[in-house]
Amino acid sequence: MGDNVPLRYEVIARDLRSKIHAGELASGMRLPAETALAAEYAVSVPTIRQAMGLLVDEGLVEKQHGRGTFVRNAIQLSPTTIRAVLAVEQREQFDAECTAFLHGWWNRAQSGVARFDNT
Repeated sequence: MGDNVPLRYEVIARDLRSKIHAGELASGMRLPAETALAAEYAVSVPTIRQAMGLLVDEGLVEKQHGRGTFVRNAIQLSPTTIRAVLAVEQREQFDAECTAFLHGWWNRAQSGVARFDNT
């Protein structure tokens, strides 16, 4: 409980998102069919649909009825995607600052300088 283990559709969405950002899935490119992705990731089609739903909400892909799912142009990124990218950057900066603080504290604690009380 509380392990914060990502769900399968989140892992798949992250993988596809990485491929889009890396250019492996280029702008305008048609993604494989849901059944093909389900076979590739060894999951059910509904799991693929959940992953695609995240990417659609982020503005990274768009579904075209009867044609398939396509990677959107970077210029067409939605406000949700922009907010998500900024949130990740802020979280990474915060993590780096926390790590630096804890590293410094640990070094002081090891040398006997840091104390747990204010006496």
